[in-house]
Amino acid sequence: MTQRKRPSGVVFDMDGTLLDTEGPAQLAFARAIETLGFAFNSAAYARCLGTTFAETQVILRQVYGDDLDMEALGEAWSANFAAASEETPIALKPGIAELLGCLSELRVPMAVATSNQRDICEASLSGCGVRHYFSYLVCVADVRNAKPAPDPYLLAASRLGVQPTTCWALEDSDIGTRAAFQAGMRTFQIPDTRPPSESVLALGHEVLTSASELLALLEDVREQAAPSGHGSAPQGCLVRRQTGDLGWGEFKSTGYVVEEGNFVIAHSVICVYHFQQGAQCLGSILGGEFTRALVQISLERRFFVKA
Repeated sequence: MTQRKRPSGVVFDMDGTLLDTEGPAQLAFARAIETLGFAFNSAAYARCLGTTFAETQVILRQVYGDDLDMEALGEAWSANFAAASEETPIALKPGIAELLGCLSELRVPMAVATSNQRDICEASLSGCGVRHYFSYLVCVADVRNAKPAPDPYLLAASRLGVQPTTCWALEDSDIGTRAAFQAGMRTFQIPDTRPPSESVLALGHEVLTSASELLALLEDVREQAAPSGHGSAPQGCLVRRQTGDLGWGEFKSTGYVVEEGNFVIAHSVICVYHFQQGAQCLGSILGGEFTRALVQISLERRFFVKA
């Protein structure tokens, strides 16, 4: 990990990357398949891990036959997952709590790109106490082409208002890794149930043992990006506008251009600091890199920023 470029956003896969959902998922599948009158086959289930939906269907039909109702199986699996999660609580993967805290401190916007259903995604992230970290959730119904197509990651970057090529992506499976890599993101793979295949390793992405390894990289980025004197604010920061002698109005920037009243912000994030003697703009974050900005501050407290 030699590149030291600040990410404009970070997009996470959920199952196996953010959350250790293997226990509840397997229990839910076992109950679902038994509800449909079939015996749970652990070997068949293991073969499905890390495969596409189409590949999973082929495997299950090979094992259970053409009489298996895939739609009914999916509905039964979803219904059983919540109950299974209560019996086998979902935990965060190692290093994730610290990584989310660090990215939040750096004010790097985050999203999730998952092949799971939205209701399961919302419940799982909320149950683990990490839902508030993510500005957007891109779920399986949100895209026409699921992983390994890059669509989920491209949509996540679009919703964050950043370029995919300036984003980081975290994945555990080969399928998800291909999706993130094709989206043009700097891709970190943290294998969960099985190691990367040779064909995926040939992509040349970075393979880690845990999310903790990214903390050192972020610390390097923090030290490199920080200008001398006053600190800077990263994309997604809370920008404040003085509305009176005592009151402050505030809003969070989410796009390349944000406007509120007389306050105009270009390129999504401007580092504005208010001191007792006035306001000073130190720069803006463009594509994850610190650059200087020219600022004109009028007597009417209008701020015009030219990158």
